[in-house]
Amino acid sequence: ATEGLLGAYLFFKGVQAVACARVSHHYWTERGEAGRLIARLLQSQTADVFGVDIHPGCRLGHGVTIDHATGVTLGETCVIGDNVYIMHDVTLGATGTSSEHDRHPKVGSNVFLGAK
Repeated sequence: ATEGLLGAYLFFKGVQAVACARVSHHYWTERGEAGRLIARLLQSQTADVFGVDIHPGCRLGHGVTIDHATGVTLGETCVIGDNVYIMHDVTLGATGTSSEHDRHPKVGSNVFLGAK
């Protein structure tokens, strides 16, 4: 636990990874091909530094929290709703190659995700 927002932003890698994911998603969706390159670079650095792999195409709702963070992987077409709490080692990866559906899971709002 920490005291205050500043401590969370400075010391919680889950908070930092979500912030980086939001910036990379902006570049992925709003800045064309050059933006996609920047988004991939930011995502790669985030994965190296924090041990969290969030594809820039992943859509995150409001209030998403990644606790302990290490080992979390969220794929390109993954959608995370509002107020979702994700524990370490959760992977929302590809569910197949069918062209009839997106490849990654969709998570509603007010959900707790953990891995064993």
